[in-house]
Amino acid sequence: MSDNRYTLGLDYGTNSVRALIVNAANGREVATAVWNYSHGTNGVILSRDPNLARQHPADYVSGAESTIKKALATARRTVRGFKPEQIIGIGVDTTGSTPLPVDALGRPLALDRRFAKDPTPEALADQIERLLTGNYAGWDVDDFEMQGIRDSQLQDLHRRCMSVGLPEEWPKLSDEQKNQLRDIIVELRELGDARKQGQAVN
Repeated sequence: MSDNRYTLGLDYGTNSVRALIVNAANGREVATAVWNYSHGTNGVILSRDPNLARQHPADYVSGAESTIKKALATARRTVRGFKPEQIIGIGVDTTGSTPLPVDALGRPLALDRRFAKDPTPEALADQIERLLTGNYAGWDVDDFEMQGIRDSQLQDLHRRCMSVGLPEEWPKLSDEQKNQLRDIIVELRELGDARKQGQAVN
């Protein structure tokens, strides 16, 4: 193994994450990699506010894993004797300062089902109605797309909604597609009524 030492940089942008490995002694670039975020539109979860864009927490994790592996593989191919152990520092740069709470293993808490609380059928129906009419706040799209639902019936109805199209596109859907969503709203309200009646009996 050579005596060279290297640094690894991660740059989280609006649409992608980039990795860069450079020689710490002379700043020479030895490897790069790019991974485009997989969620949203071109990696961005849009809202009605043109100045607001969000990314999915899972994309940060997947992006780091993908670009680091690719950059290390490139460095091994292009630099004789390169070993990952020669990397002595890691720098991270982002386009924003939004904190991302993680657990002891570095996993985003937003993806941990222990922190997920199922919405009621009525609340889910209300969300769909707001998104369908276009009368919603920017975070409503995020809340609907990323909520971790454990209830199997609600999971199925949520999946059916997402199969119609992305929530931010719902106001522009065809009448037939909108009717599919309206049918789901009816099912949710009926499910909520049935559950209330079951609780009253018990």
